[in-house]
Parts: sequence; structure tokens; C-alpha cells
Amino acid sequence: QAISFEQLAQSASVSSDDVLDAMQRMTKGTISRIDLMRTASQANLLGIGFTEMPKLLEIARASALATGQTMEFMFQSIVTGVGRASPMILDNLGIILKIGEANKIYAGQI
Repeated sequence: QAISFEQLAQSASVSSDDVLDAMQRMTKGTISRIDLMRTASQANLLGIGFTEMPKLLEIARASALATGQTMEFMFQSIVTGVGRASPMILDNLGIILKIGEANKIYAGQI
């Protein structure tokens, strides 16, 4: 897992240690380094880059506090939900998404 994460960081021209340290600070140590690397690698495979990780972690933390779920579950949910554009998974975080409306707004932006 560490080698894969290192390769992802190199491809994004960032230090894997810096990214991982920042992610651990954001999660206040509630997610292990290996789980952060695993979820970040999964995010990358789903088309989510390292630059989006801070915002996703922020949302995951707020959702964990609001729902009582673990930070790890919420981070995994948001990565999977955003990566797959799945309203059902995003619902775990209390995010209600209407795909038709979201696509219309996005289409207007491009």
C-alpha cells in the first residue's frame, strides 16, 4: 500500500509524507496511516486527486461528528460516493443529491 501511495504522490508532484501528515492532522489521528493511504489510493482510482482530499476529509469529519459514525467510515463513504457519483452512498453523510439538478448546474458551468 505504501509503495502505491508513494507512486500516486510522485505523479501529483507532492511528497507522500507531507500529504499523509496533513491528512492525519485533519483527522486528528482517528484514521490510521494505512487506512488513509488505502482510501486515498481508491480515491485516485475513482478520479479524485490529492488536491480534493482536504475538502473530503473536512466533510467526513463534520459528518462523523453530526452522525456519530466513525471518521474512517465517513471518509470511505465520501470517496466512494463522489467517485461513483452515488447519491445512495453520499446519503450516509447526510448529503442529499439530486443528480438531474446537479447535472444541469454542471452543464451550465461548462
